[in-house]
Amino acid sequence: MELARKPRERVDYTDLLRDTDGKPFASKQQLADAVNREFVTAAAACGAPVPARARCRAHMAEWRDASDTSIRLIPFTLAEINVILKTAIASKNSTDIYGLSASLLRQAGFAISFVLSHLFNDCMKSGVYPDGLKKVKICPLYKGKGQKSAVKSYRPISLVPGPSKCFEVGLNRRLLEYWFPRNVLSNCQYAYRRGRSTTDLVREVVRDVLRAREAGRHVAAICCDLSRAFDTADHTLVAEKLAHCGIRGPALSLLLSFMTERTQVVCGENGQISSAEMQNLMGVPQGSCLSNTLFSLLLNDLPRAINGASIYMYADDVTAVVSTPSARELEGALNSVVGQLQDWFKSNGLALNKEKTCFITFKLNGHPTQNLKVSAGDAQIQHVTCTRLLGFHLDGALVWDTHIDEVCGRLGRACFALRRLARTAGRAAVRDCYFATVHSLLTYGTELWGRSSDWQRVFSMQKRAVRAMAGVPDDTSARELFKEFHILPLPCLYLYQVAMFTYGHIDEFKRRGTNPRYSLRSNKYEYRLSTISHKLAKTERSVYYLGPSVYNRLPSTVRNAASAQSFKSRLKSWLEENNFYNYQDFFNLPLAV
Repeated sequence: MELARKPRERVDYTDLLRDTDGKPFASKQQLADAVNREFVTAAAACGAPVPARARCRAHMAEWRDASDTSIRLIPFTLAEINVILKTAIASKNSTDIYGLSASLLRQAGFAISFVLSHLFNDCMKSGVYPDGLKKVKICPLYKGKGQKSAVKSYRPISLVPGPSKCFEVGLNRRLLEYWFPRNVLSNCQYAYRRGRSTTDLVREVVRDVLRAREAGRHVAAICCDLSRAFDTADHTLVAEKLAHCGIRGPALSLLLSFMTERTQVVCGENGQISSAEMQNLMGVPQGSCLSNTLFSLLLNDLPRAINGASIYMYADDVTAVVSTPSARELEGALNSVVGQLQDWFKSNGLALNKEKTCFITFKLNGHPTQNLKVSAGDAQIQHVTCTRLLGFHLDGALVWDTHIDEVCGRLGRACFALRRLARTAGRAAVRDCYFATVHSLLTYGTELWGRSSDWQRVFSMQKRAVRAMAGVPDDTSARELFKEFHILPLPCLYLYQVAMFTYGHIDEFKRRGTNPRYSLRSNKYEYRLSTISHKLAKTERSVYYLGPSVYNRLPSTVRNAASAQSFKSRLKSWLEENNFYNYQDFFNLPLAV
């Protein structure tokens, strides 16, 4: 109401969709069947090839030797079931194919945990996943682009049965607990890994680019797009990779049973209509943590199979960074890497979407890059000057202007909403809305773009948001308002992110640092970290260069914190107290003794 907008009308997809001729379906039942058929057959229609299992076995053998041990699945306990239901399953009211919601399952957790533990343990002994838990309810969701009347403009959202979610969480934990000590999963995979995020991947890509430019090498990044990667995964190939990594016997049979003979139903009109059941013949089921781990294993040996490139993966988003001594060699190296990627995807039953795959060359001085021709088979790969990588707009000069343009546009809409809301809502509610809209945008990858030449534009939008919250004129100084609302200005947010990153990677910086000094006050050794040598101004603005500079200027009360949580709390309090309004105020501070 405060935004003066009309209430959003909930329009069901069944009222929008048309057949291929643009005509309405004869009935909504026929429409639901057509949508389900499209979702089931789309994986095969995308052109995914049949896996070449002999080549896959060779790649696996090159990647690592077959495991000489096998997993033993530990039985479920009542306590474990209760913990999973309370902490690992989100309390949602959306219902599965049986009409049961996750919130209801959590409420009944104590009563059903005994039965579930026995059923899950029997399934692990027999190696059979129950058919009743493999029935999935599909709710089509508009992608946000394309015609709303076309079926291809919708993506399937899977709602798996509640008990299946609990079972999958427990199985996934057992797999990871077996694999992590043996270093089975590739460090190049950033998705579904604790302590890793999209920001971590983009930061490593930028670091790779800067290292190459520091060495005077020419560098480019290939951003691969796979067509329906989760839906085209081959069950037999996944099973072979599981067996290669020590998942054998009843555990392998159980996971293969989990993937195969799954059925799905498309629902519409709030569950009033349902399509006929259809069986999925390929792919790992989406919507579960266990499926994510299985797909990660499918891509696990990709980095070792590609020569001449550094591979970074986030689920099915694959980025390859290629560098060569000269610009003349770069084109050949890019074509070689694209060919290797295409061959690996083909041998593993995955289809490279050549229309959406692109590459970007980096020239940090802003000069135009050389026009290179890179192709995958008979299709040419698009050469772009800016590409979207996991929520970031990555440009060839690493100036982040396109990314900041988008951030400022979204901040402008948030400022308008906050000003309208501040007229009627209390300050506490308005502050909560600030953290839900403005703060989430400012903290996403701030350490990457926070020192770019356009950072003042984002800071101006943040000050506008704080003035809107306070209901003061636009020419009012916002410095005291930040303290009043207990909000960190953008420079402090940047320093906070950089300091937290440095603290989390302190051992890496210590190896480059000077000798430690023993402090009688803190009863432990204190380090003054040294910065890396560099030639480029872009490197000087990177988190790897600025991390030691920021950390060394923090007071000893912050640096000597006993834990990460204590360091985080003390750092935030210190930054809030100092309220740095620009970076120079901070870097003028003397180095900590």
